[in-house]
Order: sequence, then structure tokens, then C-alpha cells
Amino acid sequence: MLLHHYEADPAILEWLWFSYEALFHLYGCVNQHNARFLGTGNPVNIREHQKNSPKLVVWCAMSSLGFIRSCFFKKENEDATTVTGVNYHHMLQNIFVPSWHKCMAFKDEAIFQQD
Repeated sequence: MLLHHYEADPAILEWLWFSYEALFHLYGCVNQHNARFLGTGNPVNIREHQKNSPKLVVWCAMSSLGFIRSCFFKKENEDATTVTGVNYHHMLQNIFVPSWHKCMAFKDEAIFQQD
């Protein structure tokens, strides 16, 4: 679908924004959801897991025009904060939209692709 729009208007990449969030364990273990192991053989992976380990959710958005600063979803005195509709809406209003307006100062339209 994107290729079709790109062929019609290559400038689409200037107003297309992508966002993504990822969960990070703060004790050093890699979140297997965010990592891929590629190889020709059958790997023997040992996955260590620390129960109730501290975690942090990080969100960011980017386009060919720029990068919206990372947003960290974490409450004081708590390990990790689940991204909810309330705190996601708050982040969009207070972090994403003001930064996005600065990047898009001379553009009339944009597409925001959320994760």
C-alpha cells in the first residue's frame, strides 16, 4: 500500500510518521520480543528471567523530518508502568503533538502510524 502511494507521490515520506514502544528490563536481560536470532543451525538459547525485575517502557516517533524525543513510561517508586489509554493520551498531548508541530511547521498534512 505504501509503495503505491510512494509511486504516486514520493514526497509522502516527508509527512509519514512512525511510532514504536519497547519494554526494557533494567537488570540487563534482553526482552526476547524485541530481539531476533538468525542462523543456519538450531540455536540453544538459555533465557534467564528474574521475577518481578524493574522494567521501563520507552516510546518514540520518527520520520524523514526528524525524531520526537523518547518518552519513558515509569512511575516513581514502581517498577514499570503499563501503557494505558490515559497515560498514552497524556503523552500524545504533552510530548508528541508540541514536538510534531515544530517539525511539521511548513507541512499541511501528515500520516501518523502508531505501533
